[in-house]
Amino acid sequence: MLSWLSSLRRTAPRSTASVPTPPSGPASHLAPSADPATPLSQAASALSWLLNGPTPQQEPPTPAERQLLLTLDRQLDAPTLSNDLLPRAPGVIPQLIALLRQDEPSRAAMVQQVLKDMLLTAEVLRLARSPYYGAMPVETLETALDRIGSIGLQSAMARVLIRPIYHAQSGSLMARAAPRLWVHAEHKSMICAEIAAGDGGDRFEGFLAGLMHDTGWLALLRLLDRQQLTPALPSSAAFDAALDARKDRLFGRLTAKWDLTPALTSLSEHLRQGPGPTPPPLAKALHIADRRCTAELSGQLAAA
Repeated sequence: MLSWLSSLRRTAPRSTASVPTPPSGPASHLAPSADPATPLSQAASALSWLLNGPTPQQEPPTPAERQLLLTLDRQLDAPTLSNDLLPRAPGVIPQLIALLRQDEPSRAAMVQQVLKDMLLTAEVLRLARSPYYGAMPVETLETALDRIGSIGLQSAMARVLIRPIYHAQSGSLMARAAPRLWVHAEHKSMICAEIAAGDGGDRFEGFLAGLMHDTGWLALLRLLDRQQLTPALPSSAAFDAALDARKDRLFGRLTAKWDLTPALTSLSEHLRQGPGPTPPPLAKALHIADRRCTAELSGQLAAA
C-alpha cells in the first residue's frame, strides 16, 4: 500500500482544472473513430493493433470463429468469474478509492508526499515534460508540480497504481499484446478525459475510465490463453467486432463491484449488460475515445 494516498485522503470535491488536453493525432479527424454509431467493423481494430496483426477482412465469421465465441460465451455466462483474471486489481482498488476522495493538497504537501515514492516522482517528472504540457524542460519537482497541478498529480498517481495490472502477463496472446496494452490504455485515457470534460462531466473520471478500460482486453486474452483458444489472423470483421463486445462485457462484470464513483459504476453496469437505448454519458465518451485511440495509434504506426 502506498503511503502517500492515506496521507492525502480527504472527502471534499476535486478540482478539474489541470488534466492535460491531448494533441490531435494523425487520425483524430477520422469520422469512423469519432462517431458513436459507427459499427466496429468499419473502425480500426484494437485487437489487430494490440497483436500487431493484419486488418480484419470484411467477411462473416468462419466456423472456427463461431466455435471459439461459443466456448468463450460459456465462460462469460458463468455465475462467477475467476478473481485472478485481473490478479493485481484487489490491491489497487482501495488505493483508487482513496485517490478519488482526496481533497486538493497544498503545494508543500504535494512535494513531501511525492518525494516519498520514487516511482511517483519519476512519473510526475515524465508527465510534466510530456507534449501534453508543452514538452518543456523541468529541472525540479516543485516546477513539475506547478506545471501539472493537483489533478495532474492525481493522474500520475493513477498511472502508478494501475500500470502493474497491465504488467501481470502470462500466456502466448498476453505476451504478444503486453507491449502495446499500456500504450493503448494511456493514450485512450487522455482522449476520454478530454471528451468527458467537453460534455460537462468529470475530467478525472473520464481519465480513469480510459485508463482502466483495456483491462477488459487483459482479462479476455488471459481467458483465451487458459482455454487454449487462439484466433487466426486476419480474422473476419464480424468476429473482431464480437470479441470487442465481449471485452466490454467482461470489463463491466469485473469492475461493476469496485464501487469507485457513481459514474464509473454506472459505466460498468452498462457495459456488463450490453448496449442499451440510453447509455450513460461516460459510456458515450469512452466509446468515442476507444475508437479514436485505435485509429490514431494505427495511423501513427502506418506513418512510421
